[in-house]
Amino acid sequence: MLPLDPGNSGLLDSLAGYMGACAAVCLDKGQHKPGVSLVVEGDYNEVFILNWQQLTEKHYRTCADLQEATEYGAYGLAILVVRETTGKAILERSAKGAWL
Repeated sequence: MLPLDPGNSGLLDSLAGYMGACAAVCLDKGQHKPGVSLVVEGDYNEVFILNWQQLTEKHYRTCADLQEATEYGAYGLAILVVRETTGKAILERSAKGAWL
């Protein structure tokens, strides 16, 4: 089972926690329960069992923008899948525009 916490990713733990919370809220809003299967097919074929802690009102308030929650939850799940299938960690977010 994988907790929805993309920690050990090279990102701030707080951002990783936010991504996990977003994924959990979105899964819950989609009527999924902890223990749901995530099937990955392609270069890697795996089935992951996703698990998360009980959600509170604070989770729902923090992730109330479901468009953003979907985006950040997807980032978190992608980080988990990459880490678990390839053993590689995310080192940094991609920068947009010029860095001055």
